[in-house]
Amino acid sequence: MCPHRAVAMSGQTTVCQKGAGVVLFFGFLATCVYYYTTDRLQSSTEPFQDRWAFLDNNGGLRQINGFPPKTLLDDYVSVNKTSAPDGIAGRNEFISKKGNVTQKPKDRPIYHLGDSLHVRIEARDWRNRPKTRGGDYFKAKIFNPSLLASSAGRVTDHGDGTYTVSFWLSWSGESQVEVTLIHPAETIDVLKRIRPTTRKRVYACSFTDGNHTIQTQCFPSPNPDPSQRECNFSSAHARAGWYCGQPGDIPCDKVVGCGGIGLRDHEYLGITEEEVRLLNETYIDQVVSGSFSINVTANNVPCVIRHSGGKCLHVKTYPGEEQPINRLVLKDCGNRQRQLFVHWPNGRLMHAVSKKCLVLNTKGDIQEGTEITLGDCDENSLHVRHTPTRTLQDMSTGMCLHPYGGSSLPEEDTHIVIFSGCEEYRLMFEYMEDPSTLPKCVPSSESVRPDSDGFFLQDKWYSRYCNARRFPDAESIAQCLSGESLIIQGDSTARQWFEHLHMKLDIKPIRLAPDLDSCRLGPCAVHNNLTDFHMHFQASSHTDFHNFPVHGNPFKVHNMEYIVDALDRLEGGPRVTFVINIWAHFTPEPVEVFRSRILAIRDAILRLHQRSQDTLVVVKSANIALSSFPPDRRPIKPDLYLQADDWYAEDFNNLMRDVFAETKAVFLDVWEMTSCHRSPHDIHPTWGLVSEEVDLMLAYICPDRTP
Repeated sequence: MCPHRAVAMSGQTTVCQKGAGVVLFFGFLATCVYYYTTDRLQSSTEPFQDRWAFLDNNGGLRQINGFPPKTLLDDYVSVNKTSAPDGIAGRNEFISKKGNVTQKPKDRPIYHLGDSLHVRIEARDWRNRPKTRGGDYFKAKIFNPSLLASSAGRVTDHGDGTYTVSFWLSWSGESQVEVTLIHPAETIDVLKRIRPTTRKRVYACSFTDGNHTIQTQCFPSPNPDPSQRECNFSSAHARAGWYCGQPGDIPCDKVVGCGGIGLRDHEYLGITEEEVRLLNETYIDQVVSGSFSINVTANNVPCVIRHSGGKCLHVKTYPGEEQPINRLVLKDCGNRQRQLFVHWPNGRLMHAVSKKCLVLNTKGDIQEGTEITLGDCDENSLHVRHTPTRTLQDMSTGMCLHPYGGSSLPEEDTHIVIFSGCEEYRLMFEYMEDPSTLPKCVPSSESVRPDSDGFFLQDKWYSRYCNARRFPDAESIAQCLSGESLIIQGDSTARQWFEHLHMKLDIKPIRLAPDLDSCRLGPCAVHNNLTDFHMHFQASSHTDFHNFPVHGNPFKVHNMEYIVDALDRLEGGPRVTFVINIWAHFTPEPVEVFRSRILAIRDAILRLHQRSQDTLVVVKSANIALSSFPPDRRPIKPDLYLQADDWYAEDFNNLMRDVFAETKAVFLDVWEMTSCHRSPHDIHPTWGLVSEEVDLMLAYICPDRTP
C-alpha cells in the first residue's frame, strides 16, 4: 500500500491511498476519481514476471488471481472550477455544470489480464465541497470500441460521499473507463419517497352485459375508502391484489379487458416542480468528464486466444510419418479442453499445458503457407508480437498468422499457417480470460456471484458465472432443443426470447386462443415435428405482463394466467424448461407488491422441484429500463422515470437475486450485459443482445451436448 498523499484540487485538499487518478466534474456533482488495482499490477519501470511465474509449486497452472500484488505509481491531475447552473442553484446545491479535466500521468501503470481495477469516486457539490452522504446512482463500464468489447463496473456506496467502482479486466489492449451519474442522491430521495404511495398508477378494466359497457379504474391495492364498492379480482394463491371500481349494475364476472392509463398527477404524488426538473434529460445520465484509458497486457498470463471469426486457438494431434504432429488449429471457444497459451515478453508463444512453443513445420526456408505446429521452446521457436492492429506477427519475417484458406469465418479445425499481408481483418486475434476454469452451466442453490457477470468481445458475451457453450446457428439451436419443452411466461422482453427462437428456427407460431390478433398478447406456441421441440409463450400486450398489473394496450382477462398457477399445474421433467420474467410492470408499485408476488413464485418453484427436481427453471432478470436512453430517444417525460426508472429496476433485480437464491432456479442475470453494451440502451434490448441472452439460457438447457 502506498503512503497517504495529499493532492491539491481547486483549493481543496483530498487524501487518497494507492495513488491518485483523475479528477472529474460533471452534471449535478463534482467527482474526484482515483484508480488502483489489487492483483498483478506493476509499473512500466518494473521487470517482467519470470517466465515460470504462471506455474505453482507443483508445476500446475497458477490461478489468475495468484500473482503477487504490485504498486501503482502516482498520477497528478489538475481541475478547472465550474459554476452552478442558473435558476435552481440556490435550492439545489448538488447541481453543477460540467467542467474540464486534464490528466497528467507521471508513469503509466501496466495492468494484466485478470486484474481487478478499482476506481474511487468522491462526490462534490457545485461549490466543490465534498459531499458527506451517499445515495448517488452511478453506472460504469470499461470498453474498447474497436474490439466491440465492454464490461460493467460494480459500484459500492460507502455512505459518506465516496464510492468504489470495481472492474474485472477480461481482454487485452487499450480500454477506456467511463463513469456515468444517472441520478444524484437528491433525485433518488424523490424516487424513494413516492415509492410507498399506493394507487399512483391508474389502470382500467371494461365490463359488459351485452347491452352496455362500463370502464372503471383499477389498482393493485384496495380503495382506502371502505364505502366505495369494488370488484375484487385478487389471488391469495399468487399473492396478487387487483381491485376495480364496481361497474354499476353489471356483475363483476362480466369483466372482458384491462389496460393501463397512466400516472396520477404530481400533486397526488407530493412532488414539487423543482423536483420534477431533476428528471429533465439535462440532469440525467451524465457521463463523467475526463474518462481515462488503461492498457492491459496478456504477457505471462495463461489465456485464450480468440480469432476475429469467433473461434479460438487450439492444439490438435494428427498422425505423422515419424511421430504425431501437434498442429495449431481453430476450434469452438467453448471447447472444454484446456487450450491456454502464454505469451512471453521475448515473443515466444507457449502452449501452457504441454509447455511447447509455436514453430514452423519446415526444415528449409520459410515460405508463405507454412504450417504452424508445436515444438521445443528453443532457438527454432517463433517469436511473435501482438500488433496494434491485433495481428500475430512473426518478428523475423514480418509475416502473420493466417487461418488456412484466408476465410474471415474459418471452419472448425482450420489449420493456422504463416502468410504475408498483415493488415486484413480476418487476421485479428484477441487475448481473453480462460473460461474452462468455470463450472458447467447447471442450476445450483450454492452459486456465488462472480466479481463481474461477464464481458463482451467482438459483440459476443462471455459469462463469468459458468463456461457457457455457444449456439452460432439454427442447426446447433435445433439440436439443443430437440425433444425439449420450453415454456416462457413473462413480459415483452420475455416475448423477445420467444420471437428470436421461432424466427431463428423458422417455425411459424400458433395462436392458442381463438380471439388473438397476434402473438404479442399470448398465449402462443411453436412445435417442430422433426425434432419434437415444443415452445409455449404466455404474455400480454406490447408492454406486456403475464397478469395484473399490466400497463399498455388492452388485454383479454380470460387469456391471462398467473405464473404461480402455471407452475403448480406443471408436471415437469428433465426435458422441461420454464422461463420466468417479472419486474417491468411493477416498478411504479410499492416494493411490497412486487416482493409478495415473487415470494409466491419462489414457493411455487420449491413445490415444483419437490414433485420434479429435474425440471429446469430459469428466472430472467431485469434489464436496463428508461434512465439510460440515448440522446436521440429523448426528451422523455419525467412521469416515465417516476414509473420505470433504472434505479427501481436494479433494486428489483437485487431483490429477485436474493429471493430466488433459496431455490434451484437459475437466475439469469442480464443487467450488466444490457447496461455495458455499445448498442443504444432500451427497455427492449436489440436483437443482437437478445441473441446473447438466449444463448446463455440454452447453455443451461444443454451444458454438455456438443453442437
